[in-house]
Amino acid sequence: MGGKGLRIKHRSAYYIVYKRLRHHYYECACARLVQVVEKSDFDMSLVVSVSSEVMSGTPVFSGTRVPVETFFDYLKAGDSIDDFLDGFPSVSKVQVIALLEEISKQFTSAVA
Repeated sequence: MGGKGLRIKHRSAYYIVYKRLRHHYYECACARLVQVVEKSDFDMSLVVSVSSEVMSGTPVFSGTRVPVETFFDYLKAGDSIDDFLDGFPSVSKVQVIALLEEISKQFTSAVA
């Protein structure tokens, strides 16, 4: 991508998820994420973990102490995925993309 970073295309599923989370669904994103972790056949434990021993049970990116909510805060503020990854190098781009894909699937099935 030539150093430009990941851009969210206007009509892509990521963009739709981004806009919804940023506006109406932002407040319940972490609560919904816990439901996704508990119900999904996707192995979210590779992406997100929830443990009372890590950050008092706050959903964090697996293998880190970085709360998922922090990622959504970055998006809400208008920052890019690369801005977030630059600030939290322990989180991988694969984890972020997998999280967005899973939320996109859950959102699409909830709306349908």
